[in-house]
Amino acid sequence: MNLEIEEKRSDFNKYVYETPLKKNVSDLYIIKVKPNSKETIPNHYFGPLYFRESNNQLQPYKCKCEQTYKIGVTGDFTSIEELEKAGCSKCNYSGPFLYDSSIKIE
Repeated sequence: MNLEIEEKRSDFNKYVYETPLKKNVSDLYIIKVKPNSKETIPNHYFGPLYFRESNNQLQPYKCKCEQTYKIGVTGDFTSIEELEKAGCSKCNYSGPFLYDSSIKIE
């Protein structure tokens, strides 16, 4: 595949549970394609690479003043971080905003 590791970020994710190998952290490897690379299967992949690019479902978030926002590619904001940076348009609260689930807790 002609890839190389550009950067390794140790202890990138920490988990509450341990794996069978007694680890509760994982590393992130950032890879890049070497300049002399050629496609193994030409024009094989055309779709989105990350889940967020393919998930078009809007996620509802609610401010403490009850104002709701839709987060997603076609929503009011593309990320929760963007909403927190802008703040609530109704009361200027900057978060945290709560996920407004349609699933009722009994």
